[in-house]
Order: sequence, then C-alpha cells, then structure tokens
Amino acid sequence: MNARFVALCLILSAVYSAPSGAEDANVALTSEIPSLEGVWVLDMDGERASMVVYQTGSDLAGACTGDNPEPWNAVMAGSVSGGGVDLFALSIQDGVGVMIEILGEENGGAIRGSFVQADSLGGWRMGNLTGFKTSPDTSAYEPA
Repeated sequence: MNARFVALCLILSAVYSAPSGAEDANVALTSEIPSLEGVWVLDMDGERASMVVYQTGSDLAGACTGDNPEPWNAVMAGSVSGGGVDLFALSIQDGVGVMIEILGEENGGAIRGSFVQADSLGGWRMGNLTGFKTSPDTSAYEPA
C-alpha cells in the first residue's frame, strides 16, 4: 500500500509539473490587462480621495486616503479584468468601520464608474466615481 501511494504521488507530481499551454494562455491574458499601478486621484460625488495601486497580473492591492469628515487611511484589494475594475477599500473612520466598493471601467489612465460606501452603523451611500492616474510612480503616494 505504501508503494502504491508513493507511485501515485510521483505520477501526480509529473503530471502537474509538466509544461502546458495554460502558461502561454496566462501570458497572453496578462498582456491584455491594463496597468493600473500608480497613484490615483478619485472623485466620489464631490469627495476626493487618493489611492496607490500595486498590481500583479489582474490582482490589485494598495491603500487609499481621504479627509472627509476627518483624515482617514484604508487598505485596498481588488482585480481588473479586461477594462473592468473592482476594488474594495476598508478603513476605520472615527471609530466606525467603513467599506467602499468601486466598480468601473479603465480607459486611457482614467476610471469611470460607481461606488457604494457602507459603514458598521448601517449607514450607506452610493454615487458616481471618476479617477485619474496622476503618476505611475507608487513612491509619490502619501497617507493621511
């Protein structure tokens, strides 16, 4: 029984480590994904925020900051697929947990779409969002 288990492990190892066409497909898909990495300025129905985006393939991560009603910082994660952008930012603002979801389309260094903001007290708002990449250099980002 031990020998069968070892043989099965070796076979599975050989099958899953063999090169496949999927790696070539991933490279092709990655070339079609827009680069969002950099520093962005967002306008969420009159409220401004800044964000820094780090990108690995279609995965996005970073940070976001704003100053309404008081200065705040958030962590951010999301993804980009084709031109579609989906980001989530989580923060604590004045002792209240706040989540912002951004849905939009990237086109030529700009994001246009919508946002939904909800907090741990049950408050929420939604609206239109526009964003512009101000720099591809992520070191230019400054938290609140």
